[in-house]
Amino acid sequence: MTTSTEPDFLSQNGEPLKPQERLKWWSQRASEATAKGARWHRFAIHPEHDNLILYEGWHVRPVDADGNLDEGEPHFQFSPIIPDKSEEHNGHSNYRC
Repeated sequence: MTTSTEPDFLSQNGEPLKPQERLKWWSQRASEATAKGARWHRFAIHPEHDNLILYEGWHVRPVDADGNLDEGEPHFQFSPIIPDKSEEHNGHSNYRC
């Protein structure tokens, strides 16, 4: 049986959180998704943006044709920022979490 690697539930947070606050945030997202049928959960911290954390949930454990776990890459979402011409960007990324 093959299932989709796209999560059924996805939530991310870009606010600076202490480790205990991150755990609480992830736990709340997992509880909300579980109440709506999620049975497989993944939690991630973006490798380049320490404040960006992600919760993903699936109704069914995502597997490939051989039955191996297949969650795909974490589904972090970035949205482009429209630069303000009055602002110096000093080489910063034009993406916001």
